[in-house]
Amino acid sequence: MKMPGFFLLLGVMALSARGERLYYVNDFLNNGGGARPMALGEAMAADFQDRSSGFYNPCGILGFERLTLLASHAVLFKGLLDYTFASGVYPLRKDRAVGAYFVRSAVDEIWDTRGFETDDDGRPIYSSARLRFVDNADYAAGFSYAALWRERLRYGLTLKFIRRRFADLTSFGTALDAGVQYLHPFGWTFGLMGRNLTTSLNRYYEDDWEIGLPEVFPGVGFRKDVEYLYGGITLLYQFPNLLPTSGVSQGAFGGAFDFEGQAPSGNSLTENPVRFILNGNLGAEYHYRNKLFVRLGTNPVDLVTAGAGIRIGRLVADMALRHHPDLDDGYRLAVSWDF
Repeated sequence: MKMPGFFLLLGVMALSARGERLYYVNDFLNNGGGARPMALGEAMAADFQDRSSGFYNPCGILGFERLTLLASHAVLFKGLLDYTFASGVYPLRKDRAVGAYFVRSAVDEIWDTRGFETDDDGRPIYSSARLRFVDNADYAAGFSYAALWRERLRYGLTLKFIRRRFADLTSFGTALDAGVQYLHPFGWTFGLMGRNLTTSLNRYYEDDWEIGLPEVFPGVGFRKDVEYLYGGITLLYQFPNLLPTSGVSQGAFGGAFDFEGQAPSGNSLTENPVRFILNGNLGAEYHYRNKLFVRLGTNPVDLVTAGAGIRIGRLVADMALRHHPDLDDGYRLAVSWDF
């Protein structure tokens, strides 16, 4: 694909993406991983390599030559939400690697007025002695394994654990993610990323569950070094979820589905293929001699994502911007070190 045509598609997708997202259980995980994926519109199903790949398609943890660690932080919504992401990748051999990641998403010091007395009209009476502060904190940890088979086919698994806490209410859940990638000899990568393949089960009480159903995202990527640009380009596209089953099941395993938004009645790939494709994730990256990086993307949530990075020896620093059409812009910083 010629670069002008790619950026034209990027603009069309950005304009078509508004209002197309559904919200599910464990939605805090949609805030993503490091700064690079955020800048690329999180089109990570076919991304060749990233330190955050265990969070997306675990196949991307392959290819690192040594232990590498990443730490990322973002303050979103005018400082309301504190989001921290950390990950590490350790190559076992040239064709095998393990990785891990940790996520904390929190709103700290929320006023808890449940202990206030009320007047005759039922309105709370402010009392500093009865005022409490509580935290809404969500955590996730994932452990990944990936391998290369016959030089072209990659596969990987991530076992993730989820803990959510709000005041005195807590839940714990777990799920299995997986991915495959095929490496084409002419620079193409074809990927398939599956989330919550075992469903993600969050248990609050003995008979109270939230169940995140499976999602499957195909993707395609292209990488090429361009001599006259003194570097290379990476183009990434990720299709929307192929399964019409995403949602939340509440109550013991027989609970009813609870969709917040437009509940899909079928696979929109067959109902409206053009709109389905335009609601995907798209990202582009240019690197100058693998030292300087410029990135641009879009996805169904953010109108535009962008970012830049720099490598100095074994240190890599990245910054990303996400522009939401209705909310304030968000920024993310990340640093990584190759040991």
